[in-house]
Amino acid sequence: MRILHVTTSFPSSPKDFSGAFVYKLIKAQTQEGLRCKVLCPYSKDDIKDWPKDFKVYRFKYASNPSLTSTYGGIPAALKLNPYLYIKIPSFLFYMAKNVISLAKDVDIIHAHWSICGFICGITRYFHKLPMITTLRGSDVYRAKTSKLYKLIHKVDIKSSNAVVCVSNSLLKELIELSPNYKSKVFFIPNGVGDEFYKLPVIKEVKYPIRFLFIGSLIELKQVELLISALSLIKGAGDKWLLTIAGDGPMRSSLERLCKKLGIEEFCSFLGKVPPLDIPKLIAKHHVLVLPSKREGRPNVVLEAMAAARLVVASDIDACRELISHNKNGLLFESGSPQGLYQTLKQVIDNPSIIPALGENARDWMIKEGLNWDSCAKRYMSIYKNILESH
Repeated sequence: MRILHVTTSFPSSPKDFSGAFVYKLIKAQTQEGLRCKVLCPYSKDDIKDWPKDFKVYRFKYASNPSLTSTYGGIPAALKLNPYLYIKIPSFLFYMAKNVISLAKDVDIIHAHWSICGFICGITRYFHKLPMITTLRGSDVYRAKTSKLYKLIHKVDIKSSNAVVCVSNSLLKELIELSPNYKSKVFFIPNGVGDEFYKLPVIKEVKYPIRFLFIGSLIELKQVELLISALSLIKGAGDKWLLTIAGDGPMRSSLERLCKKLGIEEFCSFLGKVPPLDIPKLIAKHHVLVLPSKREGRPNVVLEAMAAARLVVASDIDACRELISHNKNGLLFESGSPQGLYQTLKQVIDNPSIIPALGENARDWMIKEGLNWDSCAKRYMSIYKNILESH
């Protein structure tokens, strides 16, 4: 079976975390015997002939690929710099042209995100191939809040033979948004690498408790809530330390906030961390904190849970689907500084809950069978059904 994956986000090298979950899915599919190739925008950091186990075609749409290389993707890039709208026609044209060209020797097209599904859909007259789209939280959210994205979303859903959502909460939202297409909407969760399951569990916690945030430093992630909440807890350095891994437009303002609150020496900003180093980073910390206001299905939470680490997360649909409060993690009211403060203080005052809830989290992950092999096989089943009925 030959698959063309079309995506706006894909790692430029083993050190790049952009679209890392797309890479991991395709790698798992290749190991299952599928013949995969990838179409994505080029990046100035691209390593030639990487990866080795499948072919990646990187198309150029402008001399500077800033439209697709900004943290938070194309919408974030357009918000930061509206002048980038001028690059959209070129981006759409070159992606469409390459889809038509590469579709000649594949059996099915797999689009990641609605914009790719839109392009694959409007070019279907030329390639006439069945297609599947994987949607994430940002796709459905923007379809509900933007007329342009609503149109893109509508064309994508109508054109796709199957639509996969990465969370149950997202699936419910999609069905509410497009009830006529309920029969072709499926839920397949992302997997987690075996390297996280192999990390040693925490047996005993000694101060300082090491908190960790991993993600893009953008407004959506609400990292300022985490910094502000920790600043209210006495004993910085002795009781707690914070590591922030990731980069983005808010990094400077977050560093200034740490300085303003007098905790800059207890907060480490690592910048971008290569995907291969994430397991080691999680292993060095006790607690992962995700204060996001909105998520699709946060991979970093799944990875931390597989690593048997306590996760403190916003009480939003995507996290509530993974975490049962006080059973395999802790939830706090989204956007509430006081709620996050109380939750973090609970952890610091009672560190014995860290190993207990962390091990419960890993047990839940194992029970759910959340790994990339399982994910790849579920997609393969959908591919097979689509091809048999096409």
